[in-house]
Amino acid sequence: MNVCLICRSPIQPFISFGKMPIANGFLRADEFAAEYFFDLQVAFCGQCGMVQLLEQPAREQMFKSITPSFPAHPRG
Repeated sequence: MNVCLICRSPIQPFISFGKMPIANGFLRADEFAAEYFFDLQVAFCGQCGMVQLLEQPAREQMFKSITPSFPAHPRG
């Protein structure tokens, strides 16, 4: 059973968009075969009202495309 990330109550899935790749992956052609997909399914917590994903990709998968110069960008 899936539980809410906020209040730990049971959550109810209400829509699934199927298997989706990580947004802004910017893969090279040789990386296509190993592209990561996750089930983009959304659920609702009737206890606290939180809407959340049932599966969350690891941060390393979501943000691997950030370049080393990105942290310096806001400083100009």
